[in-house]
Amino acid sequence: TVSAFNMQDKMLEVYSKAGEGELAKKEKRSIGIGATFGFSQFSMLGTFALALWYGGRLISDGETDFRSMMLVLMEVTMSAMGVGEAMGLQGTGLDAKEAAAEVFEILDTKSKVDQMSSEGKKGVMTDCKIDFHEVTFRYPTRPNMTVLNKLNLEIP
Repeated sequence: TVSAFNMQDKMLEVYSKAGEGELAKKEKRSIGIGATFGFSQFSMLGTFALALWYGGRLISDGETDFRSMMLVLMEVTMSAMGVGEAMGLQGTGLDAKEAAAEVFEILDTKSKVDQMSSEGKKGVMTDCKIDFHEVTFRYPTRPNMTVLNKLNLEIP
């Protein structure tokens, strides 16, 4: 329909205006998430580098052997990787928190219609029927493209 009425530019403008407030909020949050992820990666790789350096010093001083140093190094590395991976999921947790807040906001909204109330007008059901016979439709901007061709529809 947007293409049929040549409204692409107008719809793009409407969509862009609708997202302006959210975009600024998301950009600010993205900087925090990026900084947190960068810190988590630095923690993981920095720990690995520190452990290698210190293990090398212990080996050169004769306080440990290579096998023991590598065993401890792997334990420390795996622990640091686990922390780094867990911190990388922080953005997903924030998204879930925002989504849950929006759902609860909708659930907590009081309805304007009290379906349990006996006040107000009561609708009366009447017998009605809608029939479409041989309906053909084309958009004015695309007269050679038939959208509905001899549609027959009955709604009881």
